[in-house]
Amino acid sequence: MKAITWLVLSALAMVPCEAALLAGTEPKEWPADPSRHVVSIERVFQNESEAALITAAEHVAPNEKELAVEAQKQDPAAKLVAKQWWYQESLGVKIPFTLTVEAVSYYSELVHGFGKQKLVRYTSPTSRFSYKASVSKHNSIQHGGLTFTKVTVVTLTMSFREHFVTTMTEGMDFTKVREVVFDADGKVLFTRGDGATEVPIMAI
Repeated sequence: MKAITWLVLSALAMVPCEAALLAGTEPKEWPADPSRHVVSIERVFQNESEAALITAAEHVAPNEKELAVEAQKQDPAAKLVAKQWWYQESLGVKIPFTLTVEAVSYYSELVHGFGKQKLVRYTSPTSRFSYKASVSKHNSIQHGGLTFTKVTVVTLTMSFREHFVTTMTEGMDFTKVREVVFDADGKVLFTRGDGATEVPIMAI
């Protein structure tokens, strides 16, 4: 048995927590175990029209200029690629600027891949990706000082966690929410939620 130190390094601040590995603790080999690496994807809709709006929302590209600004804060030489949705990497994992179908595929494949790996770690490596897309209708909604009426909002929500998978002593846990707002004709009016994502990094 061992005691674990969690040192939490927030994207905005460093917050230390107490505890430590006991002296003499050695890592062990953990076999591949898909049951400890879970993917959950849910798209909730009432009819084909709502299903189509979810698909459309998942394909709305971010503002390239805003994405480039965030990416270049991390790497001044950063260049965007086609359908880019991330703005940096941490512990070898892409961090979302926005949430698109490409992001959903990336995290799903990443976690499924983790479940196939045999790793040497101090404690059991685990990971999880969950995603939900849902549709709601609103008589009115405000944005940027304006009021929009008779709109449909597609809300895309994800959470990602990996503990001791990409490195021996670190882990991360973060969420991302994006709203895509459509008018009565199915035209995108605006999106909300794009931007930098706070990603606490935990270390032992």
